[in-house]
This record gives sequence, C-alpha cells and structure tokens, in this order.
Amino acid sequence: MNAWQELVRQALIGNISSKKISPLLLEQFQQYGLHLSPNQAPEAILLKAAAIQNKLYSVAQIPPSIPSELGQIAPEETLEYCHIQRRYQLQYILKHRYDEMLIELLDLLKDRCQIIPPDLLPELLNYGIKRPLTQALIIACIGNRGHWLAPFSENWAYVQSSTETEEVFFYGKQEERFNFLRKIRLDDPSRALQLLEQVWDSESFNTKASFLKVLQQNLSPSDEAFLNTALEDNRQEVRSQAAILLALIPSSQLVQRMQTLVSQLVIYDASKENIQVALPATCTKRMKTDGIAPRQTFIKDHGPKANQLAQIIAKIPPEWWEKQLDKNPQELFVLAAKTEWKNVFVWGWAMAAKNFRSEAWVLACHQFYLDTFFRHNWSNFSIDFLYQDLPNDLFNTLAGEYLKTDNRPTLSDDHPIVSFLLAEGQSWNESISKKIIQRIKNTIEQDTYVFHWNIKAVIKRAAFSIPPKLYEVVKEGWPTQSYGWHSWQKEVDNMLSILKVRQEILTLEDDLI
Repeated sequence: MNAWQELVRQALIGNISSKKISPLLLEQFQQYGLHLSPNQAPEAILLKAAAIQNKLYSVAQIPPSIPSELGQIAPEETLEYCHIQRRYQLQYILKHRYDEMLIELLDLLKDRCQIIPPDLLPELLNYGIKRPLTQALIIACIGNRGHWLAPFSENWAYVQSSTETEEVFFYGKQEERFNFLRKIRLDDPSRALQLLEQVWDSESFNTKASFLKVLQQNLSPSDEAFLNTALEDNRQEVRSQAAILLALIPSSQLVQRMQTLVSQLVIYDASKENIQVALPATCTKRMKTDGIAPRQTFIKDHGPKANQLAQIIAKIPPEWWEKQLDKNPQELFVLAAKTEWKNVFVWGWAMAAKNFRSEAWVLACHQFYLDTFFRHNWSNFSIDFLYQDLPNDLFNTLAGEYLKTDNRPTLSDDHPIVSFLLAEGQSWNESISKKIIQRIKNTIEQDTYVFHWNIKAVIKRAAFSIPPKLYEVVKEGWPTQSYGWHSWQKEVDNMLSILKVRQEILTLEDDLI
C-alpha cells in the first residue's frame, strides 16, 4: 500500500491525526521536492495533500533510469515539422478526445512526411496509451525525438514494439507480451501461433483466454488444431474463447457439429413449403463446450431452448442453408417468417451473416428488417450488431435503402435509419450526407418541442462522418428562426465547429499557398 492509499484509508475510517498524516506526506512528497507545514489542522493537511496528489497523478512522474547508451540528447530529425497551425489543431483534438479526427490529422501528416512538434510529444504519447487504433499513426508521426523519448516512460512501451524481439514475449510484462503477439499475428500469423504453443501449458487461464482473443486477427483453418486443444481446457473461460473462434472457421469440426445438430432440429418440407422445428431436448455437455449458453436470452419472447437453437443457427455459415433448402436468402427469410420461430431464425441468420462476413446475407437481413419494420415486432430482440464493421461502400448503399423506406422529408426518432447512422467509424458519402442534413433541417423547422434525443445523437455523429469538403454546403440553410431552434442550436453549432476544424485540417497547406 502506498502513502496515498494509506491516507485515503485513514480518512475513510476517521483516523485523522497529525502524527499519522505528516510522516506519510513527507515520505510521499519529498521525492518531488515538495514540503507541507505540519503546523496545521490534520484535516487541512489532508485536503491540501489531495489537491497536490491530483496534480502529481496528472503531470508528475519520476523517470526511470535509462541505459547510458541512449544518450542524453535526442538525435537530429530527418523529417520536417508540421505547420505551426497544426499545433492548435492537435491541441484541440487532444483536449476534446476526438479519436477519429486525430486519425485524420496523423494520417495526413504521415502522407506528407511531417512530424509533431517536440513540446506536444508527451501529451500525444500519453493519449495513445489506451487507444490502440491510434498507436500506429502516432508512432509514424513522432520523429526521432519521439522514439528517443519513449523509453523514459513504461506507459509509452507501445512505441518500442516495432523493434522488440521475441524475448519480450517470453520474459516481458503482460501488456508487452500481448502487444508483441498482436503485432506478430498481424505480420506472420503462423509464427504467432508457434509462439503461443511454446508457452501455452505454463500460462494462467486468464492469460490463455486473452491470448486466444489475439488469434481472431487473421484467423484461418490452420488454427483449428490448436483451438480444438484449447476447447478441452479445464477452465471455462478458455473453452468459451476457443469456441468463439472455432465458430468463425466455416470448415471447423465445431461448425460441422452445429450443422449436424440443426439438421435434426429443423426439417424442411419442400412439398408444403414450410419448416418444422423441434427445439433441443436439453443443452448437452458437448453443446455447452461448443459455446451454447443454456440460459442466455437473446430473444425475449422465447424460452431457453429456442435461444439455444438461435445460437446453433448463428454458428453455421448462412450459405449452408441456401444449399440445404435450395433457396436464396430473401426466400429463406420469407419462409422463416411463416413460422412461430421467425425471430429465432432472423437473429441466428443475422449473427451468422456478421460472424462469417457474408455480404449477401447482411444485405438480405437489412432488407428484411426494412420490409417488415412497421409490421413486425422488433422489440423482442436486436440486430444492431449488424451495423458494426460494415465496409464503407456497403454502409452507404444500405443507408440509401433505409432512406427509401421513408419518403417523409423529416427524420423521426423511431425510424431504423437513425440507429443505423450512429455506427462509429463510417464515412457518409456526399449524397447520403446532403439528404440526412436536409431532413434534419426540415425536422428542426417543424419541431414542436418534442425531445428528439436520437436525432441529436445523429447530429453529433454527422460531425465526424460528413466529408469535410461539404462544410460550406452544410453550414447554410439552418432554420434559425424556427420556434424550436434554441433546443437544437447547441448540437448544430458543435457539429459545424468540428466539421470546420476537419475542413481546416485538410486544406491548411492549400490555403497557405
């Protein structure tokens, strides 16, 4: 227990005295060259200590001893620093924690072979600690000084991962090992698997489960043998993660077991054009090992056995159904809709479409969703997971289809397009952007103090999804004189402010010419 934890403990139990507090503070703060007078009430000392400790956590650190071969002077830079205006753009981004905008800025600097000014390096390196999606671009834009600076803090170890050897995986700290395995898995999947096999038997179950998650990157049939071994581990946490991965390999034995099982439960009568369903009699030990959760509910209006069937369907490539029943995805959805188990099939097929990245089935799921949205009860389950990780072209195609289902000039909170547009990381094309913004403007103009929380969320999302070059178009025509404008102004102003900064990021050098 460090000194600060001891102080908190004493405060919580009410045992506050100068004799106990002063020595602890001296021990804690002398290393920073700080001094607190003991001639004060212990409560005052404790409050001042809390204020100082907050600042220490934010900005102060004792640098580790660095091997002398690194030298005390950073090497000369070989790339040029970015324009001074970029400093203010970067500070704005870091202050507001706009990850997507940071990626845009750093990607641009990388393409132009420019680097970040030295005084902003610590803040940028700290920002990337818990944001792995930004780390590669941060590393590309910190220059020689950034790479020289990184060893001075353990938290900046991610910068050094590109130069680490396999010894880091065998002897490094936990986070260093995971980072190294992720990198190797990305560059050389088979080598990553070999490394994992070498240490597998000596790892704890938590470490095993975490390592298995890394294998989802570049997952292939060559991983199946190892995953089958992990599937028989004596800890459920490891078995569950192995089952998740095996269910993503179409040719795996696990998937084949699911196909055999569902063939016994779902019978298609071609003469009558209907599906007969028998629910699992029980969730067997084999089913549990294969990742079927016996009591987990995904579909509210059905019981445990129906939810088990939905999970089985989700572990089968959806194209398998096309071959077995000789029907295309649209025909299969129509067939399932005739049964009392339609929600089971729809959820299972939707999850399978996502898991096996079947674009045809993703399209079919969305189309069925749109065709039946206003006459089917979708409150008992959700397919929002289908909005995640869509290729951008497919996202914009689907957004266009969503808009076609509602020809009203406004947006409503309950329309499926609203949830769809909230998907992070998607760029709206120009056509979709203009249509959505115009509908939002129309909605505001007709607003009568209805709290459109979801549409306001779409406005926030639009700030990062609309192409920056449309700023001049987007900023015009807002109904500022409308009755309810005051309840929308904050969201619109924030959106336009962000969009303007994004435009300035892309056009800065052009404006200086």
